[in-house]
Amino acid sequence: MTCDGVEIAAETLDSWRSSIGYAPQQVYLFADTLASNIAFGLETDAIDQARVVEAGRMANLHEFVTTQLPQGYQTVLAEQGQSLSGGQRHRVGIARALYHDPGIVLLDESFANLDATNRTEILDRLFRMQGKTLIFSSHETAIASRCDKVIVMEQGKVIAEGRYQDLLRDSPRFVELLALIELETDASQGTD
Repeated sequence: MTCDGVEIAAETLDSWRSSIGYAPQQVYLFADTLASNIAFGLETDAIDQARVVEAGRMANLHEFVTTQLPQGYQTVLAEQGQSLSGGQRHRVGIARALYHDPGIVLLDESFANLDATNRTEILDRLFRMQGKTLIFSSHETAIASRCDKVIVMEQGKVIAEGRYQDLLRDSPRFVELLALIELETDASQGTD
């Protein structure tokens, strides 16, 4: 297997993995500082606080951290971030995915619990990043409409792919799925 013409082999696997930032659908937070949760896997003395703040800004988390958390990024979170809203936990997950400045950022339903303002601000920041590949797994038209390429899946199979505008024109099933998504979205808007 290759990526950008480079063989992904056993010798290069660790390097390849380190170039990917991943924000999962279910963000696991542990009982430690917010900074440690963002810089997941690093020892406290190895955490770059400037990178933590930058990742927090990118994830639209910084204002909340500096105005609402008693010790800012050094605030100790409860296990699973119980004191945070679902949207705040997702924003921590996005900040975690961005902390190491990866070349590829994979966001798996990372915007599901975000309100429209947070969603738009974070998307604007992500799409302004230079030299990054963004991969979204999402049901949100606001995301799909901004992507260079959309891959539509149904029951685990690719049923269409192309530019958003082309799919609107050429794929009746894509249009049907969008209508269903809009109905679901209206019924369950994020509240962060």
